[in-house]
Amino acid sequence: MSAKELPPSAKLVLKVIEVEGAHDRGELVECTGLPESTARYAAERLVDEGIVEKRLRGEDVVYDLV
Repeated sequence: MSAKELPPSAKLVLKVIEVEGAHDRGELVECTGLPESTARYAAERLVDEGIVEKRLRGEDVVYDLV
């Protein structure tokens, strides 16, 4: 799947990560204005597509470009 086929929320999350770098869920919510569940779904969709990876930073899950 290309980025063009992603839902708008995933495109927004991807753009934030591309421009600002790695973010945890709370940071994604703050930067995008999306509800927490939508930001989490969007980030996980990007992980499933192999565009973004998730890793631990302390106790937080962080999303970053692959």
